[in-house]
Amino acid sequence: TFLCCVFPDPLLAAREMLRILKPGGEIRTLDYAWPRTFRRKLAMALWIPYTRFFFASSFKRDAPGFFRAAGADSVWECFRVSDILRELRVKPGPL
Repeated sequence: TFLCCVFPDPLLAAREMLRILKPGGEIRTLDYAWPRTFRRKLAMALWIPYTRFFFASSFKRDAPGFFRAAGADSVWECFRVSDILRELRVKPGPL
């Protein structure tokens, strides 16, 4: 889904997703993470101008942090492709 890397205001988007979530529901999304290794950082850095121009996206956003700041009770993350692609599962906090 890669939502957090393309929203102009990811914190606002996270708040809205948590607001409209069905009681007992869970948000599941895929998102990019800035890698730790030099080779992967270099590869992603080369893609930044392309993705910014065509998709207005950013690889350097802290998606788990946005959901926590928006009031999520728990944010589970698991990397699916080395340290670049992660799955997030978010549960809302108490109302």
